[in-house]
Amino acid sequence: MGWGYWFPYTFRPFVDMYRWLEPRRLTNVCNRWATNHTDDIQLAFFNGAGFETWENIWGIYNRIVDRNAEEVRRVAAMLRYLGGVGHLHSADWVPFFPVEHDDVVFASQWPLGHQGTAWTIINRANRSVDGPQLAVPAELLADSSVQYYDCYHGTRLAPIAGKLEFAIEPLGYGCVIAVTNESAALSGFLASMAAMTVTPLASFDSNWRPILQTMILNQAQPAAVAAAAKSGRGLAATDRSSGERITEPSVTIGGGTFLFQVRGIMDEPIWPYDGNNDLAVGVQYPWEMHASRYHAQYMTIDALEIDRYPVTNAAFAAFLQRSSYIPQNTARYLQFWSTNGSYPAGHGQKPVTYVSWGDAEAYCAEAGKRLPDEWEWQWAAGGASGARYPWGDAPIVDAIPDPVKARVCPPPPDVGHHPLGDSASGVSDLVGNVWQVRRWCRCNVTGLRPCMHACMHVVSVFGSPSLLCLPPRPSAVSSILLLAQRQPGLYIHIRIYATRTHTGYSPISALFPRLNARHPHAMQPKPR
Repeated sequence: MGWGYWFPYTFRPFVDMYRWLEPRRLTNVCNRWATNHTDDIQLAFFNGAGFETWENIWGIYNRIVDRNAEEVRRVAAMLRYLGGVGHLHSADWVPFFPVEHDDVVFASQWPLGHQGTAWTIINRANRSVDGPQLAVPAELLADSSVQYYDCYHGTRLAPIAGKLEFAIEPLGYGCVIAVTNESAALSGFLASMAAMTVTPLASFDSNWRPILQTMILNQAQPAAVAAAAKSGRGLAATDRSSGERITEPSVTIGGGTFLFQVRGIMDEPIWPYDGNNDLAVGVQYPWEMHASRYHAQYMTIDALEIDRYPVTNAAFAAFLQRSSYIPQNTARYLQFWSTNGSYPAGHGQKPVTYVSWGDAEAYCAEAGKRLPDEWEWQWAAGGASGARYPWGDAPIVDAIPDPVKARVCPPPPDVGHHPLGDSASGVSDLVGNVWQVRRWCRCNVTGLRPCMHACMHVVSVFGSPSLLCLPPRPSAVSSILLLAQRQPGLYIHIRIYATRTHTGYSPISALFPRLNARHPHAMQPKPR
């Protein structure tokens, strides 16, 4: 069993080479970012293969349209019945079995000896095909006990001049079984298919629409936090051993206007065989009409104060001691700490890792602070300069941790260990140490539990800021999502932010050159 990537598709269907060589092989056709799956489903049916119904793709929801969903329901019922009988493992499989309308209709024959013969048929034309469809093999015609059934419509067939006649919908499916007796299982299957196919496929909505997201903006902070910032005092944490509050170094950054940009991989490269892929992948900012990979927006940022370093193990341990905080989900929580709740000796100044967005929010709430918005983080990282890196345009080897190429990733360096990587405003550890949690996005999926994922801003060693969207720490969205979080060296940590004044932002104009080139209907955000 395995995945199959069969695009780009041709009008004439492919033959699954692996199944042709080994009939027991089961391929599951995968085209996860596509917005129309009829090609995938038709070729799967022709080859007796599976189709991977993957909507929640690593936290990004790419819904399957109603027509495709109905195709999956019908095709799955037929394939499961044929597979259960054994037809789909036939060593005598004949792809491209002769049919009457061989310019648009394609069939596979699945002989199974005394258990009968089956055909899976697809119509690749966007019009119905009626009348005679296939000629019955002579050895079957010679046996008067053989009965024929249109499995798609759940009806009995009778050869006319040695041929079977039935209708196939536009871009639709056909299925025929020839057996010597109608079993109870076959009768039940035919009845269910007859009921299932009453409504034509064309009546189901085939228009794909992007799922809108709601970005949960960070809330304004208490007046006490602003007052502390105005006084010039640093942001406080508590010493783990004494319980006394100590001063954590912070950086004050004046306000201004800059071009907030996000671009890059956004989970995967653009799926080259679907023009709507840009709309299916990424996040949707408050001023945007839909999610996208690429974002460019002029922003006006108020003055802010931000921790110079990421939150350390020592600071997080002090928070736990003060608050007796217990996370809702303890799986992989503080992975590198001991079972008694202590971080390893000598690791006090390393950034705390294996914490979720909820853990970070709890830490911030107890300290009277909050997580930064993405544009605030980018502003603190030197966004006003437009440079490739927080320190400038030229790469500096000593400004970032050494790349780890081993299968097991060592703990991250202590905070502040690479001062050459500081931004012009003095914020440290912005590149290459650990991933930094920002905010939440909620996919507005009607009738489903909201798809939640933390958006972590990553500035790569190549200088391209991009977003990596993952679920909250463990077991939050799906098992597929957790695969990424089980990779060695996936460190998620917190950077804390506090306002000097009532902080806000104003998008004052929009730049969507790549998006508008592909999607002229994209709305431009209004200044505010």
